[in-house]
Amino acid sequence: MAYNKRLLFAPNGHNIDYLVVGGGGGAGADMGAGGGAGGFQSTPTGSSGVIATSTSVYRNISFTSSSISYGVQYLIEVGAGGVGSIAGDVSPTGDNGGVSSISSSNAYLPFFVEAIGGGAGASDYGTGNSINYNARTGSSGGGATGTGSPQKAGTDGQGFYGGSYGGNYYPGSGGGAGGPGRSNPGDGGIGRRWDILGQEYWWAGGGSGAGYSQRAGNGGKGGGGGGAPRSSGGGNGDTSGLNNGTNGQDGSLNSQTNKLGGFGGANTGGGGGGGSHYSSNNAGGNGGSGVVVLVFPKLAYSGVTTGDPIIRSGSVVGGSDLDHVALIFTQSGTYTTPLTGSLNY
Repeated sequence: MAYNKRLLFAPNGHNIDYLVVGGGGGAGADMGAGGGAGGFQSTPTGSSGVIATSTSVYRNISFTSSSISYGVQYLIEVGAGGVGSIAGDVSPTGDNGGVSSISSSNAYLPFFVEAIGGGAGASDYGTGNSINYNARTGSSGGGATGTGSPQKAGTDGQGFYGGSYGGNYYPGSGGGAGGPGRSNPGDGGIGRRWDILGQEYWWAGGGSGAGYSQRAGNGGKGGGGGGAPRSSGGGNGDTSGLNNGTNGQDGSLNSQTNKLGGFGGANTGGGGGGGSHYSSNNAGGNGGSGVVVLVFPKLAYSGVTTGDPIIRSGSVVGGSDLDHVALIFTQSGTYTTPLTGSLNY
Protein backbone atom coordinates (compact mmCIF):
# COMPACT_ATOMS: atom_id res chain seq x y z
CA MET A 1 0.00 0.00 0.00
CA ALA A 2 1.27 3.47 -0.81
CA TYR A 3 1.27 4.71 2.77
CA ASN A 4 3.08 1.72 4.27
CA LYS A 5 6.30 1.75 2.28
CA ARG A 6 9.57 1.53 4.13
CA LEU A 7 12.58 3.59 3.15
CA LEU A 8 15.50 1.29 2.40
CA PHE A 9 19.10 2.47 2.40
CA ALA A 10 21.53 0.67 0.12
CA PRO A 11 24.00 -0.88 0.49
CA ASN A 12 22.92 -3.51 3.05
CA GLY A 13 19.23 -2.57 2.88
CA HIS A 14 19.07 -0.70 6.17
CA ASN A 15 15.49 -0.07 7.27
CA ILE A 16 14.15 3.32 8.18
CA ASP A 17 10.85 3.27 10.04
CA TYR A 18 8.52 6.23 10.26
CA LEU A 19 5.52 7.44 12.22
CA VAL A 20 3.31 10.30 11.00
CA VAL A 21 0.45 11.60 13.19
CA GLY A 22 -1.84 14.50 12.33
CA GLY A 23 -3.12 17.13 14.75
CA GLY A 24 -6.10 16.27 16.96
CA GLY A 25 -9.47 17.97 16.57
CA GLY A 26 -10.76 20.65 18.93
CA ALA A 27 -13.67 19.82 21.26
CA GLY A 28 -17.06 21.46 21.66
CA ALA A 29 -18.37 23.69 24.47
CA ASP A 30 -21.56 23.53 26.60
CA MET A 31 -21.86 19.77 27.09
CA GLY A 32 -19.32 19.60 24.29
CA ALA A 33 -18.35 16.47 22.43
CA GLY A 34 -14.75 15.31 22.17
CA GLY A 35 -12.50 16.03 19.21
CA GLY A 36 -11.33 13.26 16.89
CA ALA A 37 -7.74 12.07 17.00
CA GLY A 38 -5.22 12.95 14.33
CA GLY A 39 -4.51 10.48 11.56
CA PHE A 40 -1.99 7.69 12.11
CA GLN A 41 0.38 6.38 9.43
CA SER A 42 3.42 4.21 10.10
CA THR A 43 5.66 1.33 9.22
CA PRO A 44 5.50 -1.63 11.64
CA THR A 45 7.41 -0.85 14.81
CA GLY A 46 10.28 -3.01 15.99
CA SER A 47 10.43 -5.13 12.85
CA SER A 48 13.65 -6.30 11.27
CA GLY A 49 14.94 -7.54 7.94
CA VAL A 50 15.00 -6.04 4.47
CA ILE A 51 11.79 -5.50 2.55
CA ALA A 52 11.95 -6.52 -1.10
CA THR A 53 12.54 -3.63 -3.50
CA SER A 54 11.65 -5.28 -6.80
CA THR A 55 8.46 -3.21 -6.98
CA SER A 56 7.26 -0.11 -5.17
CA VAL A 57 3.86 1.52 -5.31
CA TYR A 58 3.26 5.22 -5.08
CA ARG A 59 -0.39 6.26 -5.20
CA ASN A 60 -1.30 3.17 -7.21
CA ILE A 61 1.50 3.69 -9.76
CA SER A 62 3.99 0.82 -9.92
CA PHE A 63 7.70 1.56 -10.25
CA THR A 64 10.41 -0.97 -10.98
CA SER A 65 13.31 -1.27 -8.59
CA SER A 66 15.32 1.94 -8.65
CA SER A 67 17.44 4.17 -6.50
CA ILE A 68 18.11 7.84 -6.02
CA SER A 69 21.26 9.53 -4.84
CA TYR A 70 21.98 10.19 -1.23
CA GLY A 71 21.72 13.83 -0.26
CA VAL A 72 17.93 13.88 -0.74
CA GLN A 73 16.10 16.29 1.51
CA TYR A 74 12.89 15.08 3.16
CA LEU A 75 10.39 17.75 4.09
CA ILE A 76 8.69 17.22 7.44
CA GLU A 77 5.38 18.93 8.20
CA VAL A 78 3.85 18.71 11.68
CA GLY A 79 0.16 19.60 11.94
CA ALA A 80 -1.20 21.87 14.64
CA GLY A 81 -3.94 20.79 17.01
CA GLY A 82 -7.40 22.15 16.28
CA VAL A 83 -8.72 24.95 18.48
CA GLY A 84 -11.72 24.03 20.61
CA SER A 85 -15.04 25.90 20.65
CA ILE A 86 -14.97 29.21 22.49
CA ALA A 87 -16.75 29.55 25.83
CA GLY A 88 -20.48 30.28 25.77
CA ASP A 89 -23.91 28.68 25.56
CA VAL A 90 -24.18 29.03 21.75
CA SER A 91 -20.61 28.45 20.56
CA PRO A 92 -19.93 27.21 17.04
CA THR A 93 -17.86 24.11 16.43
CA GLY A 94 -14.09 24.52 16.72
CA ASP A 95 -11.41 23.51 14.25
CA ASN A 96 -10.08 20.29 12.80
CA GLY A 97 -6.46 19.38 13.41
CA GLY A 98 -3.75 20.06 10.85
CA VAL A 99 -2.04 17.71 8.39
CA SER A 100 1.34 16.08 9.08
CA SER A 101 3.47 14.65 6.28
CA ILE A 102 6.81 13.46 4.94
CA SER A 103 7.68 14.30 1.35
CA SER A 104 10.76 13.93 -0.81
CA SER A 105 12.51 16.71 -2.68
CA ASN A 106 13.38 14.27 -5.48
CA ALA A 107 10.94 14.79 -8.36
CA TYR A 108 11.93 11.61 -10.21
CA LEU A 109 10.79 9.15 -7.57
CA PRO A 110 8.64 11.05 -5.06
CA PHE A 111 7.89 9.77 -1.59
CA PHE A 112 4.83 11.00 0.24
CA VAL A 113 3.11 10.00 3.50
CA GLU A 114 0.26 12.06 4.92
CA ALA A 115 -1.79 11.90 8.11
CA ILE A 116 -4.76 14.28 8.10
CA GLY A 117 -6.16 16.08 11.12
CA GLY A 118 -8.87 14.93 13.49
CA GLY A 119 -12.44 16.20 13.21
CA ALA A 120 -13.77 18.80 15.65
CA GLY A 121 -16.33 17.75 18.27
CA ALA A 122 -19.90 19.08 18.25
CA SER A 123 -20.74 22.09 20.38
CA ASP A 124 -23.84 23.21 22.34
CA TYR A 125 -26.23 20.34 23.10
CA GLY A 126 -29.25 22.60 22.58
CA THR A 127 -28.73 23.32 18.87
CA GLY A 128 -29.43 19.77 17.62
CA ASN A 129 -28.61 19.11 13.98
CA SER A 130 -27.13 22.43 12.89
CA ILE A 131 -24.26 22.79 10.45
CA ASN A 132 -22.56 25.48 12.53
CA TYR A 133 -22.52 23.33 15.67
CA ASN A 134 -22.23 19.77 14.37
CA ALA A 135 -19.13 17.62 14.60
CA ARG A 136 -16.69 17.51 11.70
CA THR A 137 -15.32 14.62 9.67
CA GLY A 138 -11.57 14.06 9.81
CA SER A 139 -8.98 11.33 10.23
CA SER A 140 -11.13 10.33 13.19
CA GLY A 141 -14.57 11.88 13.49
CA GLY A 142 -15.72 14.28 16.17
CA GLY A 143 -18.34 13.22 18.70
CA ALA A 144 -21.98 14.36 18.73
CA THR A 145 -23.98 16.31 21.32
CA GLY A 146 -27.70 17.18 21.39
CA THR A 147 -30.74 15.51 19.92
CA GLY A 148 -30.33 15.00 16.17
CA SER A 149 -26.65 15.90 16.22
CA PRO A 150 -24.78 13.40 14.01
CA GLN A 151 -21.55 11.68 14.94
CA LYS A 152 -18.97 12.01 12.19
CA ALA A 153 -17.02 9.42 10.27
CA GLY A 154 -13.29 8.87 10.24
CA THR A 155 -11.08 8.23 7.22
CA ASP A 156 -10.30 4.66 6.19
CA GLY A 157 -6.82 3.66 7.24
CA GLN A 158 -6.35 6.66 9.53
CA GLY A 159 -8.99 6.57 12.27
CA PHE A 160 -12.54 5.82 13.43
CA TYR A 161 -15.91 7.54 13.79
CA GLY A 162 -16.90 9.72 16.73
CA GLY A 163 -19.29 8.74 19.50
CA SER A 164 -23.05 9.31 19.22
CA TYR A 165 -25.16 11.49 21.50
CA GLY A 166 -26.44 9.14 24.20
CA GLY A 167 -29.61 11.06 25.11
CA ASN A 168 -30.14 13.53 27.95
CA TYR A 169 -27.36 14.38 28.61
CA TYR A 170 -24.51 12.23 27.33
CA PRO A 171 -22.15 13.87 24.81
CA GLY A 172 -20.06 11.58 22.62
CA SER A 173 -16.30 11.38 22.45
CA GLY A 174 -13.99 11.69 19.49
CA GLY A 175 -12.86 8.65 17.57
CA GLY A 176 -9.32 7.38 17.95
CA ALA A 177 -6.81 5.89 15.54
CA GLY A 178 -7.50 2.46 17.04
CA GLY A 179 -11.22 2.52 17.80
CA PRO A 180 -14.47 4.55 17.68
CA GLY A 181 -15.72 7.19 20.07
CA ARG A 182 -18.19 6.39 22.85
CA SER A 183 -20.96 7.87 25.00
CA ASN A 184 -22.43 7.32 28.47
CA PRO A 185 -19.69 7.81 29.50
CA GLY A 186 -17.90 9.55 26.66
CA ASP A 187 -14.44 8.07 27.03
CA GLY A 188 -12.24 8.90 24.07
CA GLY A 189 -11.62 6.35 21.32
CA ILE A 190 -8.46 4.33 21.82
CA GLY A 191 -5.35 5.28 19.85
CA ARG A 192 -2.57 3.07 18.53
CA ARG A 193 0.75 1.92 19.95
CA TRP A 194 4.06 2.65 18.21
CA ASP A 195 7.22 2.32 20.26
CA ILE A 196 10.38 4.43 19.94
CA LEU A 197 13.60 2.48 20.52
CA GLY A 198 11.91 0.03 22.86
CA GLN A 199 9.95 2.59 24.88
CA GLU A 200 6.18 2.17 24.74
CA TYR A 201 4.07 5.06 23.47
CA TRP A 202 0.45 5.42 22.38
CA TRP A 203 -0.70 7.98 19.80
CA ALA A 204 -3.87 9.55 18.43
CA GLY A 205 -6.39 8.93 21.20
CA GLY A 206 -9.83 10.52 20.92
CA GLY A 207 -10.89 13.46 23.06
CA SER A 208 -13.55 12.79 25.70
CA GLY A 209 -17.08 14.09 25.94
CA ALA A 210 -18.21 16.45 28.70
CA GLY A 211 -20.10 15.25 31.75
CA TYR A 212 -23.52 16.17 33.09
CA SER A 213 -25.92 13.28 33.79
CA GLN A 214 -22.94 10.91 33.75
CA ARG A 215 -19.32 11.53 34.62
CA ALA A 216 -17.18 13.22 31.98
CA GLY A 217 -15.19 10.97 29.70
CA ASN A 218 -11.54 10.17 30.19
CA GLY A 219 -9.14 10.88 27.34
CA GLY A 220 -8.53 8.10 24.83
CA LYS A 221 -5.27 6.18 25.17
CA GLY A 222 -2.86 8.16 23.05
CA GLY A 223 -2.98 11.68 24.52
CA GLY A 224 -6.73 12.37 24.54
CA GLY A 225 -7.88 15.34 26.63
CA GLY A 226 -10.25 14.89 29.58
CA GLY A 227 -13.81 16.20 29.52
CA ALA A 228 -15.19 18.75 31.96
CA PRO A 229 -16.04 18.68 34.76
CA ARG A 230 -13.44 16.41 36.28
CA SER A 231 -15.43 14.56 38.91
CA SER A 232 -16.42 11.04 40.05
CA GLY A 233 -13.52 9.34 38.26
CA GLY A 234 -14.05 11.11 34.94
CA GLY A 235 -12.41 14.00 33.16
CA ASN A 236 -8.83 12.73 33.22
CA GLY A 237 -6.41 13.31 30.38
CA ASP A 238 -4.56 10.29 29.04
CA THR A 239 -0.96 9.76 30.19
CA SER A 240 0.31 7.06 27.81
CA GLY A 241 1.60 9.31 25.03
CA LEU A 242 4.77 11.28 24.37
CA ASN A 243 3.13 14.09 26.37
CA ASN A 244 0.09 13.86 28.63
CA GLY A 245 -3.38 15.00 27.72
CA THR A 246 -4.61 17.49 30.32
CA ASN A 247 -7.52 17.02 32.69
CA GLY A 248 -10.81 18.83 32.43
CA GLN A 249 -11.29 21.40 35.16
CA ASP A 250 -12.69 20.14 38.45
CA GLY A 251 -16.41 20.78 38.96
CA SER A 252 -19.75 19.24 39.79
CA LEU A 253 -22.19 17.16 37.74
CA ASN A 254 -25.86 18.03 37.05
CA SER A 255 -25.14 21.73 37.30
CA GLN A 256 -24.09 24.84 35.41
CA THR A 257 -20.53 24.24 36.51
CA ASN A 258 -18.81 26.22 33.71
CA LYS A 259 -15.52 24.37 33.38
CA LEU A 260 -12.92 24.07 30.61
CA GLY A 261 -12.26 20.87 28.71
CA GLY A 262 -8.78 19.35 28.75
CA PHE A 263 -6.29 19.63 25.89
CA GLY A 264 -4.94 16.77 23.83
CA GLY A 265 -1.32 15.96 24.63
CA ALA A 266 1.23 17.97 22.66
CA ASN A 267 2.71 15.96 19.75
CA THR A 268 0.41 12.99 20.30
CA GLY A 269 -2.46 13.90 17.94
CA GLY A 270 -4.90 13.42 20.82
CA GLY A 271 -8.34 15.06 20.54
CA GLY A 272 -9.52 17.81 22.87
CA GLY A 273 -11.96 17.18 25.75
CA GLY A 274 -15.47 18.67 25.79
CA GLY A 275 -16.26 21.81 27.80
CA SER A 276 -19.03 21.62 30.40
CA HIS A 277 -22.47 23.22 30.73
CA TYR A 278 -23.25 26.29 30.58
CA SER A 279 -22.32 29.76 29.34
CA SER A 280 -18.87 30.96 30.46
CA ASN A 281 -15.39 29.57 31.12
CA ASN A 282 -16.51 26.35 29.41
CA ALA A 283 -14.49 26.28 26.20
CA GLY A 284 -13.71 22.98 24.51
CA GLY A 285 -10.14 21.74 24.78
CA ASN A 286 -7.69 22.15 21.93
CA GLY A 287 -6.45 19.09 20.10
CA GLY A 288 -2.86 17.98 20.53
CA SER A 289 -0.37 18.78 17.79
CA GLY A 290 0.92 16.04 15.50
CA VAL A 291 4.37 14.48 15.22
CA VAL A 292 6.74 12.84 12.73
CA VAL A 293 9.28 10.23 13.88
CA LEU A 294 12.10 8.65 11.84
CA VAL A 295 14.08 5.68 13.19
CA PHE A 296 17.14 4.26 11.42
CA PRO A 297 20.58 2.70 12.01
CA LYS A 298 23.31 5.04 13.15
CA LEU A 299 25.41 4.22 10.10
CA ALA A 300 22.63 5.66 7.90
CA TYR A 301 22.32 8.90 9.90
CA SER A 302 23.69 12.06 8.30
CA GLY A 303 23.13 14.48 11.19
CA VAL A 304 21.72 17.09 8.76
CA THR A 305 18.40 18.37 10.08
CA THR A 306 16.36 21.52 10.54
CA GLY A 307 13.43 22.09 12.87
CA ASP A 308 15.33 21.06 16.02
CA PRO A 309 14.07 17.47 16.31
CA ILE A 310 14.53 15.52 19.53
CA ILE A 311 17.39 13.04 18.93
CA ARG A 312 17.52 9.73 20.80
CA SER A 313 19.89 6.77 20.60
CA GLY A 314 18.87 3.23 21.46
CA SER A 315 18.10 -0.20 20.12
CA VAL A 316 15.18 -1.79 18.32
CA VAL A 317 13.97 -5.35 18.76
CA GLY A 318 16.84 -7.70 18.07
CA GLY A 319 19.38 -4.89 17.81
CA SER A 320 22.52 -4.17 19.81
CA ASP A 321 22.72 -1.35 22.31
CA LEU A 322 22.57 2.20 20.97
CA ASP A 323 22.75 1.11 17.34
CA HIS A 324 19.79 3.18 16.13
CA VAL A 325 18.82 6.84 16.07
CA ALA A 326 15.33 8.31 16.42
CA LEU A 327 14.46 11.79 15.18
CA ILE A 328 11.27 13.09 16.80
CA PHE A 329 9.98 16.13 14.92
CA THR A 330 7.70 18.14 17.19
CA GLN A 331 7.57 20.95 14.63
CA SER A 332 8.12 21.20 10.90
CA GLY A 333 11.65 20.77 9.56
CA THR A 334 13.81 18.70 7.20
CA TYR A 335 16.11 15.69 7.19
CA THR A 336 18.76 15.23 4.51
CA THR A 337 20.15 11.76 3.82
CA PRO A 338 23.92 11.09 3.66
CA LEU A 339 25.88 12.22 0.62
CA THR A 340 27.26 8.83 -0.45
CA GLY A 341 25.60 5.63 -1.59
CA SER A 342 22.08 5.27 -2.91
CA LEU A 343 18.57 5.15 -1.50
CA ASN A 344 16.12 2.48 -2.63
CA TYR A 345 12.35 2.42 -2.20
